[in-house]
Amino acid sequence: MPNRILRDGILTSVRVNSLSIGAELFFRRLMSCADDFGRFTAHLTLLRSQLYPLKIDGVKEAKIAEWLNECREVKLLDVYEVDDAQYLVIIGFNQRTRAMKSKFPMKPCEALCDTNGSQVTDRRGHLRSSAHGDGDGDGDGDGDGKTKTKARKAKKKEIPFPNDFKPSDTHIKIAKERGIDLSKALSFYRNWAGDKDIQQIGWNGTVTNALNGWLGEKFTKNTGVAGGQGLNKWE
Repeated sequence: MPNRILRDGILTSVRVNSLSIGAELFFRRLMSCADDFGRFTAHLTLLRSQLYPLKIDGVKEAKIAEWLNECREVKLLDVYEVDDAQYLVIIGFNQRTRAMKSKFPMKPCEALCDTNGSQVTDRRGHLRSSAHGDGDGDGDGDGDGKTKTKARKAKKKEIPFPNDFKPSDTHIKIAKERGIDLSKALSFYRNWAGDKDIQQIGWNGTVTNALNGWLGEKFTKNTGVAGGQGLNKWE
């Protein structure tokens, strides 16, 4: 496990203090487990087992998904997808990196490529949210860091949940395996995200986590589906 310094800036961070008690504890534990680049897996089962190794029977994956979404809503971390696997990165992660290479793949839009399309670096030479971060060391991005690059300004725009969102093969697979009414689940999720005014750069990873967590549980129970039936037009 990496060595981490949590400075007192986390105690006065508006974003950190807007979290529920459970979500704040989740975030603090995550800071202890993330690699030197602020990255970690966003797989709910792995998050549960690695962040709560001695309390695994007392923490449900649905809670992990809920706390993860809380941290995303206040922009303490971001979740992204690479090769159908889910990862996260802590925004404003301020730890002096020792490792030359991250244990986890970077978010696709972070990479800067040469003329041949080969990845040569990312936003600050390794990661926008690692070595220098926000300047106060709490990992919330609230500090006075002044370094801004053209790549950061060119960041893809966050958008609301699309009205024409189409589930991926991964979403359909999860629904079949868990007996989720995918059409109803996505309709509910669209309204929920709209009511909360949630915006993301990419929604695939968010939906995957929701289906694996609280959204999947909500639409697996009492739906009358079994063995992957009842998936409507996405079956």
